[in-house]
Amino acid sequence: MPMPRYFLIFTITAKLLVCSSFLSAEILYKWNDKDGITHFGAHPPTEAINIETVEIEDTPGDTEAKSWQTIRQEQQASDKAAQDATSLDQALDAARKDKNALCQQAKQARIDLESRHRVRLQQEDGSYRVLSQEEKEAQIKQAEEAIAEYCG
Repeated sequence: MPMPRYFLIFTITAKLLVCSSFLSAEILYKWNDKDGITHFGAHPPTEAINIETVEIEDTPGDTEAKSWQTIRQEQQASDKAAQDATSLDQALDAARKDKNALCQQAKQARIDLESRHRVRLQQEDGSYRVLSQEEKEAQIKQAEEAIAEYCG
């Protein structure tokens, strides 16, 4: 997903630099679209939000180039912040889903342990053995601790 943003930044920057009539303009608009992506242009669309004007110095040479470099850096910082926020939201959602799944697994393990008189445990070699009463109680205690941690 980051690739299209950089391509978009490059495309916008290239178009702005190529349009000489646009470069001679004194006002540049900066706005965000509905997805939170920052754009620059001579005329913002009607559905744009957070519209700002950016004054461009009319002096030739390095000052104009620095202004465009500053604008590019602002857009990259804005895109990075939006990407970081999206990544954080996705990580939090995944953590919530994992926590809910672990909660359900712990509850089911406790139900299985409490409902069966004899509990068989599969060994590493593929064979089964029956848990002793102490081992079964320890497993129930572990399930209850997991329920407290993941469900509470």
